[in-house]
Amino acid sequence: MSDAGTPFVLALPASVPIVELYDEIAQKVDQEVQSLKPNKKEVNYDPTTTSVLITNDGKIEKSIDPYELRVKCKCAGCIDEIDGRQILKIEKVPKDVHPTNMMKKGNYAVAVVWSDGHRSSIYPF
Repeated sequence: MSDAGTPFVLALPASVPIVELYDEIAQKVDQEVQSLKPNKKEVNYDPTTTSVLITNDGKIEKSIDPYELRVKCKCAGCIDEIDGRQILKIEKVPKDVHPTNMMKKGNYAVAVVWSDGHRSSIYPF
């Protein structure tokens, strides 16, 4: 049947055991693919509210003050990689700091470039 262009699972009755087995496999593959769907979260800066907004499927999940997000950066330039202590001088971060660029990193995080020149912030969702 395959040589004729018809998969046997479509040509045989659904009650045939091999067709049932292929149907079960197809359903499991579909479930796996559904569980791997891309993260629909988006992160954007809204200058009108001066907030970083996390949305999921277009609905706001969280609004974050950019200053609070900036001072919580965990990159190697802000946190000592050996002992974990904060090396960022918080008092040097301007209160009006804001993202100048934001880029989604795969399905797990967002990278932020800040108005104070800091360029290595990556925040996991």
